[in-house]
Amino acid sequence: DRLDTTIEAKSLGTPDARKLLQRKTDLNDDIIKGMIDVAKEIRKAFSKGTMMATMSARGLMAWAGKTEKLGHIGRALQYTFLNKLGSDDRKVVEDMFHKAFARKVSDD
Repeated sequence: DRLDTTIEAKSLGTPDARKLLQRKTDLNDDIIKGMIDVAKEIRKAFSKGTMMATMSARGLMAWAGKTEKLGHIGRALQYTFLNKLGSDDRKVVEDMFHKAFARKVSDD
């Protein structure tokens, strides 16, 4: 290890994340709310130790940007986040997506 210091930075709160996505994308408020809900649930699962990965504000922005380009929320999540996960974590996030958007990632 080259660095002997660890810095913990808190993630953006919901209002700040919403403002960021509204300012940087043309996504509608329902999609933005769902994306923020999924990111928040991922962070909760990570902090509890039930997931091995978390979603940063940069990851949320990448998902939003890919959603705009593709026009598919689920496919964009798959390309920007799900493909990096193991099968157990992928299943957890797919369930979170289903809860937020009332559809499966694969349906999108």
